[in-house]
Amino acid sequence: MRTSIGRLGLALTVATGLAAAGGCAEGDEPVDSHPILVERTAGAFVAPVRVDGEAARVAVIDVLSPLTVLDQDAALAPARRTVDLDLLAPRSATDLTQIVRAQWRATVIDLHPCDPDIDCAIGAAGQPRPIGAIIGADVLRSRAIGFEPATDRIRLLPDVAGDAAARARACDVVVPAPFYGGGTLRLGDTEVGFAGTRIALGVCLSPDPAAATAEERGTDAALVLSTGIGLSILGEARYQAWAAATGGPALDSLPPATALLPSGPVAGRLGRIDRLAIVGTSTAPRGACREVYAHHLLAERDCQPGDDCPCSADEGRSCRVAGIAELTPATPVEVVVVSDQHPLRQALRAELRPDQPEVDGILGMNALAATAFDIDYPNLRLLLRCVVAGCVARPALIDSRESVARCIAAAPT
Repeated sequence: MRTSIGRLGLALTVATGLAAAGGCAEGDEPVDSHPILVERTAGAFVAPVRVDGEAARVAVIDVLSPLTVLDQDAALAPARRTVDLDLLAPRSATDLTQIVRAQWRATVIDLHPCDPDIDCAIGAAGQPRPIGAIIGADVLRSRAIGFEPATDRIRLLPDVAGDAAARARACDVVVPAPFYGGGTLRLGDTEVGFAGTRIALGVCLSPDPAAATAEERGTDAALVLSTGIGLSILGEARYQAWAAATGGPALDSLPPATALLPSGPVAGRLGRIDRLAIVGTSTAPRGACREVYAHHLLAERDCQPGDDCPCSADEGRSCRVAGIAELTPATPVEVVVVSDQHPLRQALRAELRPDQPEVDGILGMNALAATAFDIDYPNLRLLLRCVVAGCVARPALIDSRESVARCIAAAPT
């Protein structure tokens, strides 16, 4: 895909993934594998960053952003340059002295990514957190990065050890090859190629695998993952399908709401989803909700006559099923419901098609508060695990029902 973008389009790109300048981390910088304390008052992962030894600025760490951006005066033209980035964080939980915890030699874009008349901020309307930089996937993808929303920590690792079977035995939900997108960006007179780094997830809204019919087992949604927002974002069509299936509130009865993204505010209506399940395959050929149903059925027994068997005729009465992370939070997941024609969603669609035929929204960090997850860029996978109550990890059903049962029994309470 070839993309030519002016200032407004490039600003939108930062949050939505329409295009990216291919600035990659350069060299083999040392990796500090100890936990790094960050700020999450706005839901997103935020930390101070120092550029070429200058005064620190607040940066949001966002794996949805395909590029790394340093905020500048809106009147200046965008420009690319190579800099030294230092990520600062407290020495420990008891010693708040700021020290350098990660370093990158990286190509970045100088750009005011949001509306030229406002300061860029993230969070919810009325509670903005100003930011001065975005650390994107172009820098992060040289390593594996672990996110722990419950403890406000990240970890940087060379990679994550263990193949898919080993990670499943450790009760991880493995999402192989979740990265999509890519193309070229025209920045001034230069065309720059960029890799696909958007993380696409199959999600079932309000899953009910025990329901008698497929229509009652939940609502499928295709969401991309962002560590740069707290609230999730959902398109109107998916919300209305969910409301019709569950008896949820009508769209026009929802109160107004605004989410602040690095590219600016996104206005819509505030909905609440009681529970969801993330499926361990970004394409979910059966559909996300049918995958959840399949896991519940086949983790207990083989298909019996009269069952709505999810396996093909060639597979017989039993088949492999992807892992599932089931999230039932104490309070419903808040989503900002936006028009299906919103530029944010149109930008995501434009980049991810045809590999992802539809994108229904963005999964924010508030929805994943009960999990810890690793984005293992070197091994091209996402690993999810449950760390607090309200989350059940059902690893991929490959050969052993016993290992799945053990992980279900070990769910946090």
